[in-house]
Amino acid sequence: MTIDGIEHIEYLPIMDYKNKSILLENVTSFDVNKSIQRSLTKALARHGLGLYLYAGEDLPEIEIEKISAKDAKILQNVVKNFAEPDKLYATLLKRYNVRSFKELTLKQRVEILEGLAALRCQWQKKQGRRAGKGTEQCKRSAQCDHAFDRENLSAKF
Repeated sequence: MTIDGIEHIEYLPIMDYKNKSILLENVTSFDVNKSIQRSLTKALARHGLGLYLYAGEDLPEIEIEKISAKDAKILQNVVKNFAEPDKLYATLLKRYNVRSFKELTLKQRVEILEGLAALRCQWQKKQGRRAGKGTEQCKRSAQCDHAFDRENLSAKF
């Protein structure tokens, strides 16, 4: 294994479940594969990857970027354009297990906006409106239908 020009090579015996070497005539491809994977893991560990596991530490914390206060306010204003905005707001908070939009991640914000655009297009279709400018957005919203459970978030624009 070579990382940043530093090479670590590991050789490990092919062993059984009792950590005893397996005789050559009894070796299977599965046993060989397990040994290769163990060697790869050990070589990666020599580079320091996963070292925290052996040091008895917890898994590293992954920082997930939250949306800005400005983005949270914009999202709230978008929700206010729907019928029963308070109910929709409460449903979204519950769905994403947050107390306010400020706690949402960037990915969740995008998912919500796509879902709201899909709801808006769905409502426009029910009303028999021509999408006009939003035609392309309505076509894209069909791809985003998975983002929301339409039963719980049905709203009128």
